[in-house]
Amino acid sequence: MITWDCFLSLVIDTDVLGRRIDRDAGQYAAVSAAATESLFVVAGPGSGKTTALALRVLRLVFVDGVDPKGILATTFTRKAATELRSRILSWGDLLRRAILADPAITTGSTGLEDELRRLDLNRIITGTLDSIAEQTLADYREPGTQPPIPLDKFVADALMLRLGIWGSSGQRRDQDTNFSDYVQYLRDKNWLQDMLEACRDTRDRLLHDQVNVDMFEQNATARYPGASILCDAVEDYAVGLEERLVMDFAGLEQVFLHRLNEGLLDRFIDEIQAVLVDEYQDTNLLQERIYFALGRAVIEKGGSITVVGDDDQSLYRFRGATVELFADFPRRLLDQHGITARPIYLQTNYRSTSTIVDWYSEFVDLDPAYSPARVGGKPRLLTGRVGSYDNYPVLGMFRPNAQNLLI
Repeated sequence: MITWDCFLSLVIDTDVLGRRIDRDAGQYAAVSAAATESLFVVAGPGSGKTTALALRVLRLVFVDGVDPKGILATTFTRKAATELRSRILSWGDLLRRAILADPAITTGSTGLEDELRRLDLNRIITGTLDSIAEQTLADYREPGTQPPIPLDKFVADALMLRLGIWGSSGQRRDQDTNFSDYVQYLRDKNWLQDMLEACRDTRDRLLHDQVNVDMFEQNATARYPGASILCDAVEDYAVGLEERLVMDFAGLEQVFLHRLNEGLLDRFIDEIQAVLVDEYQDTNLLQERIYFALGRAVIEKGGSITVVGDDDQSLYRFRGATVELFADFPRRLLDQHGITARPIYLQTNYRSTSTIVDWYSEFVDLDPAYSPARVGGKPRLLTGRVGSYDNYPVLGMFRPNAQNLLI
């Protein structure tokens, strides 16, 4: 394909992309890294992580010659996945047109013009992990089997109520006082809705945290007899899903991991050459094992895994996300694969005013007990916004306790 210098000149050219990554050391490092180098990108808010991620994908295609179908890029929400895909496709098309329009680039490059005209960036795999798992399990399923049928929350809740709480054989677990007491311990209430939520949350956490269910049931039941009833409800629900050939989303990820580890998706893995994961701070243990299974296969072929995230923006602990998985990613990757991931810091905020950036930087340093949980050596967020703007003060509303906060 083209050289890195040529790619960079097109990226920073105002008439093509106008993305001055040469002025940001972190963005430059993330995009310029070789296809064989795994990266740990710590990206503060407003620091251009989507720009860096999209341009790294395009660098793999245009500079390293990676087949678009060999690139897998995931992010946490559908909206973010749509934004990432939109940038990759639109910027990729602009780059291709610029290359084809420049005789100095195409002249003397054997087959480059034909190769660029055949290039199909739509084959890059982008989406949430759930959507990629669903599509992959459908495309690479065994002959004679049906594609996965994920359930939305409403249907999954209805089945948990019918199969788990009420019981397929009429157990009516909701009328068991031990069960009610355990739900009250978990959620401070024992209404039917709380029973449903307790069962659904337990089902998800058992899978997301990769819990040994027998050990959990044994330890919890020693203190709360109702824990065993809850585990039975979750098990009946899981059996009912399997009998109906349907899955909830936690189950979908569990099946995806199982088939990866069992070699049932080798045809899919054989095509992947690069794995990129956005919002890694919201990853749970089940998802990490999926990414590591994919990463192991990719790294063995000379590819790389890149994760992007920010420990200060971790929001989804209630879904099993553990910020420690992000902060400890380099060590965990080294322990499991013997591969070093180079740390890169995106520390310049281009979105907010200096007052907001300074306030944010001071706020995250307020709690000394929080500091050990942050990525070691993480630099302070800087202001990169240019041009004139009104630098309004930050107004914070505080109360001395949680009760007064509700007034």
